[in-house]
Amino acid sequence: MKANNFYLLVPFLAILLLAACNQSSETGKQTADSNNPTQQEATTANTPYESVLPLIRQILTRCDKVEYLMYDLGITFETNSTEEVMRFYSYILDQPANTANCKPGKFDGSIAFKDPNGDIKLGMEFSILSGCNRVSVRIDDKTHEMPLNDAGLSFFNQILRMRPKAETE
Repeated sequence: MKANNFYLLVPFLAILLLAACNQSSETGKQTADSNNPTQQEATTANTPYESVLPLIRQILTRCDKVEYLMYDLGITFETNSTEEVMRFYSYILDQPANTANCKPGKFDGSIAFKDPNGDIKLGMEFSILSGCNRVSVRIDDKTHEMPLNDAGLSFFNQILRMRPKAETE
């Protein structure tokens, strides 16, 4: 049983490593850009929203597994069905996320979508705590951040409510 848990943890460690490398390079860029927040806000305000949901849907139709990892809470689980993959897709709103309450480069967890061979086809990070609501995905060298709908937030809240019960059993 413990060996099984270890093999489930390995893909998440790989995702964390990739995310950490990406965050460290992004942090350097953000530090340079944060010296001029007015310019940064103007750039964001003038950039039109480009929907990537059709591309995400196209990628996810080839997946049949979803792995979730909540970083600081130590929660990890996997679902195995195309319905669950597409259910998560249905939680994403097709609009830019309001990141005013989000810490740059700080996420609460990650999601890996896998094909039947277990290969990761798409990775996302999410923030759902402390008033932040966003899913972040990098496609074509560009980061896209979109909010979760009420059903998506409810999904994660349900998981968070189950955590104390699991710890006491």
